[in-house]
Amino acid sequence: MRLTVTVLGFAVAAAAAGNGVSITKVMHNGDPVPGMPGMTFIAAPGGASLNDAGIVLFNGQISGPGVTSSTNNVLFTRVGGAINALAREADPVPGTPGYIFLPASVNHSGYYDLTVTPAGQIGFRPTIYNTTNATGVWDAIMTGPPASPALAIYGSGPAPGFPADTTQVLQTPASTIDGGLTGVIGRAVSTTNAYVIWTGNNAGMIPALQTGLQAPGLPVGVNLQSFGSSSLRMNAMGRIMFTATLATGVGGVNNDNRVVLYEGPPNQLSVLARQGNAVPGVASAIYTSFDASSIRTNAAGALCFKAFVSGGGTDHAIISHGGGQSFVLAKNGDPVPGHPGLTLGRLRNHRHDMNGLGRVAFGAQLVGAPAATDTAMFVGGPGGIEMVFREGDPLPNGLAIAHIENQPFLFNDREQFVLFMGAVSISRPNGDWVQVARPSTGFFTDQGYVGVSHPTVPWRYDANARAAGTGGPTIFNNEGQLLLSLVFTGSNGSGVFMFDVDDPCPADLVLPFGLLDLNDINAFVAGFVGSDPLADLDENGLIDLTDVNIFVSSFIAGCP
Repeated sequence: MRLTVTVLGFAVAAAAAGNGVSITKVMHNGDPVPGMPGMTFIAAPGGASLNDAGIVLFNGQISGPGVTSSTNNVLFTRVGGAINALAREADPVPGTPGYIFLPASVNHSGYYDLTVTPAGQIGFRPTIYNTTNATGVWDAIMTGPPASPALAIYGSGPAPGFPADTTQVLQTPASTIDGGLTGVIGRAVSTTNAYVIWTGNNAGMIPALQTGLQAPGLPVGVNLQSFGSSSLRMNAMGRIMFTATLATGVGGVNNDNRVVLYEGPPNQLSVLARQGNAVPGVASAIYTSFDASSIRTNAAGALCFKAFVSGGGTDHAIISHGGGQSFVLAKNGDPVPGHPGLTLGRLRNHRHDMNGLGRVAFGAQLVGAPAATDTAMFVGGPGGIEMVFREGDPLPNGLAIAHIENQPFLFNDREQFVLFMGAVSISRPNGDWVQVARPSTGFFTDQGYVGVSHPTVPWRYDANARAAGTGGPTIFNNEGQLLLSLVFTGSNGSGVFMFDVDDPCPADLVLPFGLLDLNDINAFVAGFVGSDPLADLDENGLIDLTDVNIFVSSFIAGCP
């Protein structure tokens, strides 16, 4: 496998030397705010997302006549280079009389779960405020096209499917997919007082499940008691996955088998895994519990999750599922391929993700290795796992991969990585490292000098960002574009910037990477016919003869 890693850190040489890095300013303090005469941007407080077509959703702060600390936070979209305001503190919430977007004076949430779907729909979670009730601060979900998103569901509003109730306690995270479809766990209060999984869009949400009622796929009388509050995911096909706890005492349910992982269409769910059931492919091993926040999914319907295990010589495993089959991708105690004497360990302490091709990236301890090199990152699928980089491996400008345990990373369909380890570098698909950002260093975009990056907090990003097309925030897309809010010293403030590293082999579109074959030809033709951003090889927003020429020339030349 190619070694492809991105580490965030600023370097003058990366931007100024023309080494194939394009850095585009989305916004920077001092810029005029489009559509708001007399207003300027003053900060990028963090929170941003993008899709493969480069549509951006981001938070910004503004200044100008009449602007106060209660009205200066705004959510913006950027489509085709044009920036538009979407939601602003203290402005009325569309379609909901008496509610405003929560002012900064009491705003501890703002806009979260920023999502841009592959087709350009958006979703986000604003905090809203009932001006007729001083205690009325509520979460909400808005979805739809960038020009006109609308409320799908909100706290204190009518509870869909429960005429006598209102909605309360919308639990994160929310997932948003094409069509503005979303899924969320909330609570119907007043009479029912049940937790509910709602799915739908701003044209209507429906209850898929509720606590206190029959658990799908289990004997009659077995009821749902609770949902894993951070477990719900929705993929691009509208299938949902989540953990649930069953009520004991009926149908043989006890404390050793009451936790279940469900998957499927909201109206046709099935049990994918259950506490006490056998772990696939591992003799004498059973599930003892699940990491509720570990579920990852992709647009093709694959998913993975982490589980605690008893028996089979292990205590923790990563389970992957696709095509109707589940298998153990990796477990504590497995030998490390290509490294005799080393085994995997501490999987639960490392992060993982799944890309659009169903490949899973995960970190692990290397049991038996020296402390200076005892963590590594792996990528795998049904054919096995491979180590792609290791603690101590060199990075540009004299840096090295640091200890990987519990470190966030980003991962795309081309198996490029982004690591946040004191410097930021983006890998090309052929494995070459490019450092793009570093603290206390001059920073240049394609338009020129911006400022010196902050020495201690040089960037901000959504720690919940995942692989593209997963229904949640994404800041690193399948085109290899990275979106970050950057902070500078002095009056240079902050801004939102997009990093784009050139691809030395643009015809190498799909697996197996590093080999140009019929798969790449078919992928380009399908992308060209279907107007997929995959075929936009010059990344100018148009799919035309220029892209054909780039593909043909690259295919003939071969990969370096």
